[in-house]
Amino acid sequence: MPMTLRLVRESRWIRLFETEFGDYFDSKFRTGECDADGRAWAEAWLAADEDERIELEAAFVFMSDEAHVTAALEIVGEADPKKRNELGSRWISPDDELPERHHRFIDAYRSALEEALADLPVLDVEVLDATWFRVRRTILGLEIEHKTAVDHRVSEREFLDERDAHESPHTRHLYDVWWEVHGRGRGRE
Repeated sequence: MPMTLRLVRESRWIRLFETEFGDYFDSKFRTGECDADGRAWAEAWLAADEDERIELEAAFVFMSDEAHVTAALEIVGEADPKKRNELGSRWISPDDELPERHHRFIDAYRSALEEALADLPVLDVEVLDATWFRVRRTILGLEIEHKTAVDHRVSEREFLDERDAHESPHTRHLYDVWWEVHGRGRGRE
């Protein structure tokens, strides 16, 4: 039986969903919809009332840029050192294992979409259009769509030339993830 999931509220920072396991704040940092830096987030936190701070802190947990996290924590720490420590301990770095509560939310979201049980927001943003694959950002995370047949051979040189044409470490990382799964051993010359 699918889980119940309902969007209750949305702001610049989060979406609040009502689920069978309680309310879930989904951070727009996690989905890539919020690109505020640490200073902007901290200034919003300083100006917020108690309810708004709850939302901002839920969003902060998934802020992915460590430099932004450090800047935000420094600013918060000047106003409230205890809160700085609390937020720092709740932050989930991109390399950390995601909490079980998050996995339950994603499972419920996927189930609701598949069963068409709810009118849920569907984020679908193209992040990268490479020669052999596309990467889209959805609420469920990054999804890779292959543009070539499974047995299509890509030489490592072709791959490296295209990957290295990008300056962004994030974009290069997406190439490396694809190569690790689909290129290695297939296209070696």
